Amino acid sequence: MTVRLAISVEGPTEYEFCREVLRSHLAAFDVHIEPKIVVTKRNLVGPNATGGSVSIDRFRNEVRRLLPSFDYVTTLYDFYGFKGRRPGETPDALCMRMSESLENPPRLIPYQADLGPCPSREVDPPRSHLDPAYLVGEAPAGGLPRGDLRGLVAGPGG
Repeated sequence: MTVRLAISVEGPTEYEFCREVLRSHLAAFDVHIEPKIVVTKRNLVGPNATGGSVSIDRFRNEVRRLLPSFDYVTTLYDFYGFKGRRPGETPDALCMRMSESLENPPRLIPYQADLGPCPSREVDPPRSHLDPAYLVGEAPAGGLPRGDLRGLVAGPGG
């Protein structure tokens, strides 16, 4: 059974990452993804403004639009650029707050990309989520506060 997954993304970089990296990997697990750049301003005439400046309010508006049309919805936003982040708040805590702002819908799997500076210029364990196997791989690369996609899909032939 195909799983339809919407990914609310912050901008064109995250959109392309989903299209060019995640789409083919997740297709092997019968997960069809559709990245959607968050709308930052709705215009009556002409195209809407999109990308950047994600906040809890924008997240909530975007996800409310997506939930009725997809099996699951997740996010790919820059943690450090998230507007209204609380002092000392971790990516997991922000994901929990995001989910709670919508009363914890079971089909929402929020995710924050922790892409802050890496002083040592080495591979940083928090960046392991950049591997598409993070969503459906064999071993968890990190923890999503409400679970991850591995429980939604069986591997090829499984």
